[in-house]
Amino acid sequence: MRRTGRDASPSRHHTYRLARLLAALLLLVLAAPPAVVSADDPEPRYSLTLTASAERLEVSQQVTLTAKLTKGGVAEKDAEIAFSITGTVNRTGKLTTDEDGEVTFTHTSNQVGEDDIEVTFSLNGQELASDEVTVTWFRVTQVTLTPSESFGIGGKSVTLTATVRANDGGSTDGATLNFEVIEGPNEGKGGTVTVEDGTATITYEGTGTWPANNDTDTVEVTSPSNDDLEVTATVRWVRAPVHITLSPTSATGTLGLPHEVTATVTDGANRAVSGATVHFTVSGQNPDTEDVKTNTNGEATLSYTSSRTGRDTITAYVDLNMNGSRNSPDEPEATATVNWAGRGGLTLSPAANTLTIGLSQTLTATLTDAEDEPIAGIMVYFDITGANTVSRGNSTTASGVASISYIGRNPGSDTVSAYADLNGNNRRDSNEPTATATITWVRNATLSLAVSADAPDAGSAVEVTATLTDPDGGMSGVPIRFSVTGSNATSGVKMSDATGKAVFTYTGGNVGTDTVTAYADFNSNGVRDTGEPSASVTINWRRPFAPADPSPAKSGCVYFLATQHNLCAGFRSYWEQFGGLAVYGMPITEEFVENGVTVQYFERARFEWHPGVWPERYDVLLGLLGNEVTAGRRGEAPFQAVQANPACRYFPETGHNLCGGFRTYWETFGGLSIYGLPISEEFQEVNPDTGLVYTVQYFERQRFEWHPGEWPERYDVMLGRIGVQVLDARYPNR
Repeated sequence: MRRTGRDASPSRHHTYRLARLLAALLLLVLAAPPAVVSADDPEPRYSLTLTASAERLEVSQQVTLTAKLTKGGVAEKDAEIAFSITGTVNRTGKLTTDEDGEVTFTHTSNQVGEDDIEVTFSLNGQELASDEVTVTWFRVTQVTLTPSESFGIGGKSVTLTATVRANDGGSTDGATLNFEVIEGPNEGKGGTVTVEDGTATITYEGTGTWPANNDTDTVEVTSPSNDDLEVTATVRWVRAPVHITLSPTSATGTLGLPHEVTATVTDGANRAVSGATVHFTVSGQNPDTEDVKTNTNGEATLSYTSSRTGRDTITAYVDLNMNGSRNSPDEPEATATVNWAGRGGLTLSPAANTLTIGLSQTLTATLTDAEDEPIAGIMVYFDITGANTVSRGNSTTASGVASISYIGRNPGSDTVSAYADLNGNNRRDSNEPTATATITWVRNATLSLAVSADAPDAGSAVEVTATLTDPDGGMSGVPIRFSVTGSNATSGVKMSDATGKAVFTYTGGNVGTDTVTAYADFNSNGVRDTGEPSASVTINWRRPFAPADPSPAKSGCVYFLATQHNLCAGFRSYWEQFGGLAVYGMPITEEFVENGVTVQYFERARFEWHPGVWPERYDVLLGLLGNEVTAGRRGEAPFQAVQANPACRYFPETGHNLCGGFRTYWETFGGLSIYGLPISEEFQEVNPDTGLVYTVQYFERQRFEWHPGEWPERYDVMLGRIGVQVLDARYPNR
């Protein structure tokens, strides 16, 4: 970057420093009484500070201490600084400041505890002392390695995690651990790792063909601060790739009886891998998880019992690194299925239903034996009590099925009780199977739909409210099934509340028309049956953010043909008065209301109208776009606060410097009111428009870019198009 400044020869620097020294001595002679600090002087002549590179270290590590002496804000050279250390180590010494007024010394300790460190400066019998710095020394007293036993794939890396504790229970960050493979096919490998957030990650690449050669590494971890601390873990190295198979891959299970699935794990040479952890997951009717280690044959068996009929999917993978999650593809996976069938008895279908008065309900009973085979020729009696009373029987068919139908004449609930008269004595005995169902009869029910918006913006959410009523009012506890077809296909089910309402919310990501259909699923079978009321509504999703659409020219405004947008009134006056095209670029929206404020976006800025707040600037305030585009980057190095650079202008409010051409541009073309404070140092990044790398610096409202030789009249500085960036981020569908 082009910088401004003055050159000075060595002789001129020498003369200048000599003059400063003579002037200082003269002031000391004239001062009465001579003192480093005068209690009557509101501004002390001298300032002495002490900083440490760290305030908590592992014993035997080294801390760097820096003392700085200034007089009237100017570095004091060739001054004698005394330091004193008390605590685990008692030490004193003297050092002479350099041309920056600084002395630097290092310190270490082999003992746990605290050291208090202070520096002093004496002149004319008076002493100036710095604030005391305390350095705490800790020792590593506990290390836990996980996993303690694991597998590695030959030619790839394994990772162990060391959890580290200190003698005083405090932070162990910055401590180091040494690790080494002390036995096994990868003996001698090792290194040093540093603790961060209480843990250290140990990684190394290995090879081996366990179990053929019993290739097992013993990894030892030690601490430089504790000779008595030694922790080990074992890693067995297998030949890639590892395989897993399940047997059986499909089966039928019987309720109440155990079902077994066996996983077999082999290596790349088809050798059994013993001691490996197989993680089983059961999904479906009987969700469950279990970890089982393989035996000497490489087999791990899952055994479980189901209490529900239906289908389960069993998924198993080899958790070689024992981290509780699958690392694909090194940790292979296999699946199997099991269908659970009943052990005999009587079932009644439907188990529950809601119908309109006057319709017919069919009830079907199915009778099976202990082998789940149908039983024919058995009388099944149905007793219906409640709002409607019916007693009737029917014999099972060759399929074990007996059915009856009846019409509900009265509103309310019916309890259906059925039993199989196995002995034919026309009464239910204790050993005869039974089943029950509930049928609810309602007056003519209706369903209506209402939407929170019939023409919402794409990307927003809309509420569809279904209201289910009968002549007595709202019907509660009924599943309302919603289906959306069109531009944003989706579905869902909601239960009606005490008022008969069920609210379904969805987001329309696409522009276009949706048809929302809902019905009352009285019998909860997922299918709209006769008598189940339904309704439909149409929603037209429009393209959001109309202010970005091209606009015709307006009277009394400046029209920009390139972007097809107008610049009017106070925004126009501010634009013309305080920077124009070079600073703000062209408008890329019309005026609109955003978060309750009238705004307009430009290529490099966002104008905000605050009536009566900024009359001297046409009531216009610039948006903090620099802050917005860097909101997720404040942890990056260029955005961290730094020390003041004497050659630059420093802003303590943000902890950043403004230098060279960027400083000249900032001070010449708007300063604080236009660009805001710097929020980063200068650094290089890729321009999102061109893909080229430029030196940049971020401010609260802008990004400066250095384009050498392109803008000499503006100190080679170009402003970033962050107005476009923010608009694209806020309104991606415009």
